[in-house]
Amino acid sequence: MDIDFADARLRETCNNQKRLVKTHGERRARKIRLRLDQLRAAATLAEFQHVHRGCHPLHYDREGEWAADLDGGYRLIFEANHSPLPTRADGVTLDIEKITAVKILEVTDYHGG
Repeated sequence: MDIDFADARLRETCNNQKRLVKTHGERRARKIRLRLDQLRAAATLAEFQHVHRGCHPLHYDREGEWAADLDGGYRLIFEANHSPLPTRADGVTLDIEKITAVKILEVTDYHGG
């Protein structure tokens, strides 16, 4: 799968191991690297979701975004990077079998607390 990033700072952090560890700590940096490698290796979002069962769509004010579990409450947040978004025959439901590109939005714990 193709991976893009929301901004240059996030791209640089995720692609520089030293910066990734400094920003997120060794454990989370390892998980972020693993998730990015899994995304790159997957042909589609459906395949990634099969490999990483902790991948799930978000709802409410985060509709259209997806989360992949990292550690604790932290998630790698991304969205499909297609225009227009591929949909199933109904024209409404997102077809994750056709999602081949994502944009990484952030690493966060959105659970509050």
